[in-house]
Amino acid sequence: MLAPHKLMFLVWFSSLFLLIMLPFQLLDREVSAYGIIIFLFFLLSFFFGTISNKKKSFIYTKSIVFKKKAYRLISLVSFLSLVCLLIDFDFSNLNLVSIAQEREGISISLLTGGLSNSSIAFKIAFLTYPSAYVLIALSIIYSKKINYLPLFCFGYLPVILSTVVMGGRNPLFFAMAITFFSIKIRSNYSEELNVYKPKSNKLSFKQTFVKFMVLSFIVIAIFYFINVFFSRAELAGGTSSMFALAESKWGVGFNGYGSKFFYDLFGEKISFLIFITSWYIVQGTIMSLTIFENFNGSAHLGSYGIELVTALFRRIDSYTIFENYDLLNEFNVVGFYPSVFGSLFVDFKFIGIFIIFLWGKWCGSVYNNVKKNKLNSMLLYPFMCTGILLSFVNTPFGVANGFVTYIWLFVAYYMIKHVKINL
Repeated sequence: MLAPHKLMFLVWFSSLFLLIMLPFQLLDREVSAYGIIIFLFFLLSFFFGTISNKKKSFIYTKSIVFKKKAYRLISLVSFLSLVCLLIDFDFSNLNLVSIAQEREGISISLLTGGLSNSSIAFKIAFLTYPSAYVLIALSIIYSKKINYLPLFCFGYLPVILSTVVMGGRNPLFFAMAITFFSIKIRSNYSEELNVYKPKSNKLSFKQTFVKFMVLSFIVIAIFYFINVFFSRAELAGGTSSMFALAESKWGVGFNGYGSKFFYDLFGEKISFLIFITSWYIVQGTIMSLTIFENFNGSAHLGSYGIELVTALFRRIDSYTIFENYDLLNEFNVVGFYPSVFGSLFVDFKFIGIFIIFLWGKWCGSVYNNVKKNKLNSMLLYPFMCTGILLSFVNTPFGVANGFVTYIWLFVAYYMIKHVKINL
């Protein structure tokens, strides 16, 4: 397992590496020493937070956890979200082009101060579907033998439906990350957790079938992501038009050094896929620096980086949301992922550096507790890692309705009973 500060370094090194190695061009966007210095303050604040926790020596004591109450409550909430998402579901949700148009309409309503026209069922689902992430982690980490049918129905199905209904990609990718880190915990601490760990050299029919289904799910998810990208390009008039749109509207081109060789090697469509997928990682760096250099407005107090707060502000004072976004739109960051650092700077200005320090301290605490075999802390680990992994997108409280996710996470965490056994 990577320590939090090492994972954070890997994330931002990858962003910088892609920005340098791929033929990206910054058009009408400047990178200044001032922006870089603030960025480094944020990054170093996280590092100092993670290493500030004192590592105490400990004596291993065998423990057991009781998750039944937490599992039942989270399953019930996830079931409610599933019902609401099915009520709100329409076959037009399968048309990715129409979903892309609908998402564009939502963005425009934010910029004009308009209210959302979402249904009651969707609003309930918005507050309940993040519990499915918690159920995924609970099931994978603590179940002696994983019961795959409830895991699919109450874990993955609400996430899949929310992804389709909202037309995005973040919920599905978030669930995949939670799954990966939950499996890592189960595999590394199977003895401490007292869970079944299959022998690698022997696979039963059930295990083979499950692995086949997981692989199929990953392949389908990849095709879904690709189709979402191409449907967005179709709205712009094709991949060529999308590249032109990126240059004129985003201020980012893909015709930098070595671009001719790049296009000759991969062709336009594959080059577009490489551009658009790597852009999700690269833009966190670009947008953060743009924000640090240009943003001088008042703090948005969470209405920029936290979906739930944005939704509440739109109902209380939608005109303020319009004014805030209009100011950000002047230097072309609205609609892009500003990273955890950029989001916190807009919402809390330089106080965001202290918040990053506290986040790093919490991540370090979770990591140390897992290393000490504190079984209830193992539920927090996948969410801690996923928050760092997706820090190039937004804060842990902002990405994939993260604020609500963490509410359900800590409800489950405090309902888990952790009992030490005296040997």
